[in-house]
Amino acid sequence: MAGWYSLQPTTVIAQLATRISGLRETECEARLVTQGKNNIPRKQPPSAFIFFLRQFQDVFIVMLLAAAAISFFLGEWIDAISVAVIVMVNAVIGFIQEYKAQKTLDEL
Repeated sequence: MAGWYSLQPTTVIAQLATRISGLRETECEARLVTQGKNNIPRKQPPSAFIFFLRQFQDVFIVMLLAAAAISFFLGEWIDAISVAVIVMVNAVIGFIQEYKAQKTLDEL
């Protein structure tokens, strides 16, 4: 079927079983009971924990974590801690940015 915008008004009125001035009050109530409210279902956004875990999906971040683990097992404590702290700071900053962006998007 073609888009509603391309049909003649009389065709649309006939297909929707309405009138040019709209539905009568009784018809509105009947359709509300049979068809429900005219709401678009919202998709549940991921939890904050999932947002945080997404920060570690990048291959470069995984390589840095592997380098930190290797440094830790080789006894290079300062290097391991430095890399781990940098990765965590990056993850926190990325999480904050993504979480705020999602909240802003939800408000729209």
